[in-house]
Amino acid sequence: AGDLGPEGMVFIPASESPNRKPLLVVASEVSGTTTIFDLSVMTIEAPSEVTAELQENGDVALEWSDESSGEEGFVIERSVNGGNWIEIGRVFSDVEEFVDESTETSTSYEYRVFAVKGDAYSEASESDESVDTAPERGSVFFGAFEDGESEFGFTIRKNGTAVFIGYMQGHDASIFNLAVEIAEDGAFRFNSETNNLASIDGPTIQATAEISGQIVGMEISGTITGIAADPIAFTGTAASDRGHTEDIAGFYQGVVTDSADGLAYQIIAPDGRVYLYVSNGEFADGGIGVAGKSGSVLARTKRGTNFGLKSDPETGLITGSVSNSDVLAVSVIGFGEGEGGNETLVNSSTRGPVSIGESVMISGFVIEGTENADVLIRGVGPALEEQGVANFLEDPVITLYKESEIVGENDDWISHPNLADLQATADEVGAFPFTRTQRDSALLVNLEPGIYTVHLSTKAGGEGVGLIEVYDASPEGTDAELVNMSTRGQVELDEGFLIMGLVVAGEVPQKVLVQAVGPGIGEIFGRIDDPRLSVYFGQTLVATNDNWGDNTNDIAAIGSDVGATPLEEKDAATVVWLEPGAYTIIVSGVDGATGIALVESYRID
Repeated sequence: AGDLGPEGMVFIPASESPNRKPLLVVASEVSGTTTIFDLSVMTIEAPSEVTAELQENGDVALEWSDESSGEEGFVIERSVNGGNWIEIGRVFSDVEEFVDESTETSTSYEYRVFAVKGDAYSEASESDESVDTAPERGSVFFGAFEDGESEFGFTIRKNGTAVFIGYMQGHDASIFNLAVEIAEDGAFRFNSETNNLASIDGPTIQATAEISGQIVGMEISGTITGIAADPIAFTGTAASDRGHTEDIAGFYQGVVTDSADGLAYQIIAPDGRVYLYVSNGEFADGGIGVAGKSGSVLARTKRGTNFGLKSDPETGLITGSVSNSDVLAVSVIGFGEGEGGNETLVNSSTRGPVSIGESVMISGFVIEGTENADVLIRGVGPALEEQGVANFLEDPVITLYKESEIVGENDDWISHPNLADLQATADEVGAFPFTRTQRDSALLVNLEPGIYTVHLSTKAGGEGVGLIEVYDASPEGTDAELVNMSTRGQVELDEGFLIMGLVVAGEVPQKVLVQAVGPGIGEIFGRIDDPRLSVYFGQTLVATNDNWGDNTNDIAAIGSDVGATPLEEKDAATVVWLEPGAYTIIVSGVDGATGIALVESYRID
């Protein structure tokens, strides 16, 4: 007899319907039946080939193919562990992908996608397979080696890789790896090149440690071989994922300033515990400490090393000091992983005697990037009188070359065609002002990436102390930067030292190679036979070197990588981390030596 005596009706819009179609539900009193009517008035083709793929960071990436025309967009729904379908996102009609960033560990997800227009939905198109996220396990672990005197830290990134940092006091050995791969069952294995420092004054022994271990739930354990005759065990437990340091939790990398090889690491857990490590190339130590909510980090290791650091929750910057009696006293600076600042060499200046022939001062610089750079170049002579230089170059002329082509030249700065821009730029970069009566020279140029040289000579044919300045005046965000700078000039006595000024800009230290080259210049008449190099920050001596071969750093390899001038035995060089600021590099002669020298500074990436 069918449905008889309809009494109640309920309309269900597509957005609330279980099959995403508009429905009418009718209850009939006489027949005692309930009937559901599909009120769809248009047909929208469902998307096809829906795929869902788990990403390294735990997100799920969805893609599909659009099979309809005229739809307004797509609706993405998700089922968690076989439960109800819930809408998690919408995209426009020209988008065929979506990333689910709200996943959790140890969970199974299924996805389906609808094409929609107004209240009308297509049939659902479901992904072929469910996506299972990684099992839940701790993300930050702290523990100890079996000697009971040494500790380690271990943290797992969202992408599944991990960081292991430890210091073994009984063997004076540092163990760390910043890219540990973890298998699905929690197992991991890696090698670590480590220096076993038998004592502070003893020999350094290179060894390869082999580390293997496994994470099971909230516990970590494993062994280290290659350090001692027998394997060394380590065990640890997971830190809580809740606590007063959640905002600053993570892995931080830093450097020891005024050092070529210094490293500083810290792992902060959400519960306030922290593992800290420091090395300056001669001394290393590490241990577990505590972090405050404001970012202050304190620790005293079992070896007696004191850490006093500060982690800025806003910028991710870490700063502070580390000391150990008379053995170690250093400053550190760095950033949390994923944070960081831009560091670059933004200007260079070189002062020294200028004459004719081989005694013309020549300054070189390199611009890297994809865009042109605005560069202010100045050749200074008379303006040096106000700085106490008596024997200044009276009428300096600067000539700018790109390879052998002249791309700019100036005699008197007051004759510059864009004088107003020149003065404004000089003010912006902090250059000291010229007076209108002085015969100093200047150029403001827009230069494409490449290698450039500036020649400072004198129009009058005389001689005196001159200064070449090169400033990076590009607007912030320009993809162009000065990456190395060099100057060839005369080294004499007293006021005749060759002096380079160097500015490191940004928020973090920059590793720099500095060279003073005499014999390595080649067969040039009047070259200096034995240069000495000194780097100052204000009045503080940061680094010095006479013969580069006495340096513990691999100067030759570093110089080759950056394209520096190859060195002879008597040349001077050093590699040093420089904090942002202004530095002075002085080239003098050993035992009063004089002659032509080349001073170079190279940024090391």
